[in-house]
Amino acid sequence: MRDTQVPPPPRPLILAAMHPEAKAIRRALSPADAEIRVIGIGATSLPPVAEVPAASAIILAGFAGALDPSLNVGDVVLDSRIPLPGLPFRRGRVHTATALISTPAEKAELFAATGAVAVDMETDPVRLLAEQAGVAFIGLRAISDTAEESLNPAVLRFIDGNGRVRPHRLAAVLLTQPSIVRDLLRLGRCSRIASASLGSAIRQVFAALHSPLASATCPPI
Repeated sequence: MRDTQVPPPPRPLILAAMHPEAKAIRRALSPADAEIRVIGIGATSLPPVAEVPAASAIILAGFAGALDPSLNVGDVVLDSRIPLPGLPFRRGRVHTATALISTPAEKAELFAATGAVAVDMETDPVRLLAEQAGVAFIGLRAISDTAEESLNPAVLRFIDGNGRVRPHRLAAVLLTQPSIVRDLLRLGRCSRIASASLGSAIRQVFAALHSPLASATCPPI
């Protein structure tokens, strides 16, 4: 009698823009839970649909800036049509920007114009990828800067497209803008808070995905 092996069921595919986000996710999950890929800031390394592995869902997980003034650093926003039960996160739309939204005035204008509660640079292309692949999309964003906080655009000059620090560029920026140290300290503190929230949130999403209610009512896209 021939021994037939049943292939394992598809796992979620988790996409993160930056390596620090992926690191927080990997600390929270077992390697068997999901495949995790880094797609770059702005989803510059997003794979074409033909190269997407079979997945039960595509989860975009990482950090975002708040547009809604009621959101604090470390709060989690869930942008998905899946009726995941029991999650204590803020449900709302995440707006995809093509450039850094860095000032409170820009954030307030975008909040009024779009009604989105948070902003990133990857949600729209990843949502489209999930639609093309015919699987559910889950956007999971931990807030790393509030609507009232400014981001120094110079920060982008010393990280690469995947969020890794470029030491030589950092040194050059510090020589010309020593005042940026204060911004870096605040950014590091907020990133640590957002990373802890993201790790906790991804574990809760996985528990909810395996609940009977989610399995019975989860739409394909």
